Amino acid sequence: MEMLMHGALRRALKESLTGVGRLQESLEQQQDGIERCINLLVEAHDQDRKVFIFAPGRSGLVAQAFCSRLVQMGLCAQIVGTMTTTCLQPGDPLILVSSSGTTRVTRFVADIGRQYGAQLIVITGNPQSPLAQMAEVVLIVPAPFPDGELPLSSLSEQMGWVLLDGLVVELLQRLALPREHIARAHPNLE
Repeated sequence: MEMLMHGALRRALKESLTGVGRLQESLEQQQDGIERCINLLVEAHDQDRKVFIFAPGRSGLVAQAFCSRLVQMGLCAQIVGTMTTTCLQPGDPLILVSSSGTTRVTRFVADIGRQYGAQLIVITGNPQSPLAQMAEVVLIVPAPFPDGELPLSSLSEQMGWVLLDGLVVELLQRLALPREHIARAHPNLE
């Protein structure tokens, strides 16, 4: 075990922790975007609007976890493309997660969302990407692509998870919900 901590495992942990530090620094420069994102989600909560979320691949797992937390806070949040996804209405937030901001299927979903009047919130590592250019709100996750020691886009996914969990904490505060609110809504059929 000691050898692992001096080798690849240690480098991977260091890269992840360095990524969290870079994310924090980056988000301190993105206060306007964070505020706009939070405001759209608070409005969705207060106006009983739906929140739609889309991300393919492993980023989709991160998006699903975020969607679960929104539902536990009382928002009507849905993952795009499932059998239970309902109709988007003009003004509904559509959150799209794409490290590169160039993923075709994500851009396709964004195009459809715009046609129906969605407010696009994009979380990406590429502020110059076509997806970022389409959005009303862009939050940048400064993870390199590819990620160095970690495989493929692992660091981007980790930083996306950290960012979205941070948004959950901010939403809990803005909605005046105690953390226990999420615990009470946690699934019990498991």
